[in-house]
Amino acid sequence: MPQNGQVDINATLGAWASIVIQKFHAKITELKIYDKGNLDHSLMQELLVNAGVDIDKIEFSFKLYGIFVDMGVGKEISKRNSGDLGYTPTRQPKEWFSKKYYGQVMKLREILIEKYSKAITFSMINTLQADLDQRFNDRLTARTVSNLRSVRYREVTNNRSMRNYRKGLGGYFYDGVWKSV
Repeated sequence: MPQNGQVDINATLGAWASIVIQKFHAKITELKIYDKGNLDHSLMQELLVNAGVDIDKIEFSFKLYGIFVDMGVGKEISKRNSGDLGYTPTRQPKEWFSKKYYGQVMKLREILIEKYSKAITFSMINTLQADLDQRFNDRLTARTVSNLRSVRYREVTNNRSMRNYRKGLGGYFYDGVWKSV
């Protein structure tokens, strides 16, 4: 994540789509799905960008028969059968797509949750730090001993809170800038 707390969603989605294609290739090879290599060579990804520069949609494409292989249907049944085949088809599903895709979508969800939660936390810490600096670090405006004690108490408490946030986030503030560890 960049130092300013922004999430680079395009880079994350592009990397994820490439990994998904690699996982599909590996699963096709593992399950020995061969039809002259057409399915393996037909795998493609396309990142569709909206009017701005953000990725709006990720499309994966491959030969249609890949879905039939995944579901375990196809070749041995004619198109115009009556429904009673007189035998039990021997074709078994080779789940190269459905389980792998679902698993990768769940992984993307986890990645995005982590990145956005860190970005939101970073943003809140910056906002709170600026607000606290503006309100409570001004000892010159404390006119009574009680006010001065309150300012000092808030300084100590805020420093302790920020230290705990830093420990939890794997970084720290230095001169108002977030530094990753």
